[in-house]
Amino acid sequence: MNEEFLGQRKDEKVVGIFRKSALTTQKGYWVFIAFLAVGLVPKLIFREASWTTWFLIIAILVGLVYLGYKYVLWYYTVFILTNERLRVIQQKGFFKRRTTDLELSGIASVSVDTPNIFGVIFKYGTLHLQSSVGDMSIFMLKKPEKVCAEIQNTIAESPKVSAKKSDEEKEDEPRGEIIFEDNDERMVI
Repeated sequence: MNEEFLGQRKDEKVVGIFRKSALTTQKGYWVFIAFLAVGLVPKLIFREASWTTWFLIIAILVGLVYLGYKYVLWYYTVFILTNERLRVIQQKGFFKRRTTDLELSGIASVSVDTPNIFGVIFKYGTLHLQSSVGDMSIFMLKKPEKVCAEIQNTIAESPKVSAKKSDEEKEDEPRGEIIFEDNDERMVI
């Protein structure tokens, strides 16, 4: 991938860009439909009154603003996986954004949960990352199994992670003979 982003390091390459499922905007659609219904009720009851048209227009506009808000939150929340880190850019409001970087060398484990049958059908789930600095869960992620595999492959191929593991392996080398005795058996490791 030849993608670039703000804050990209020298020699850092983008492996993948991921998003949450578009189903995260579903609440916006339901609220829009509710405002549309609330706007139509006076129009149906008081057919001759001119204020009902304005009430309907205002209800539709409020519903569209909320739907637009949910869409902005979904569209501008992005997960960028590079060969060095996972950058999470979360849109928190129309003008508020949070950026979090998680170094691949600090990730201890990656797992996926599929919440229910709808998660299986619509291919979304929760990605759990455990690291040395804390845990991170990304809910409603689109194709979480693919993202999990991509992160695990990138961690395995990352030169910084490989160098760290080789240093740890040197420390974990046996320094002598360990003997376990269990009843009449004797095991030497």
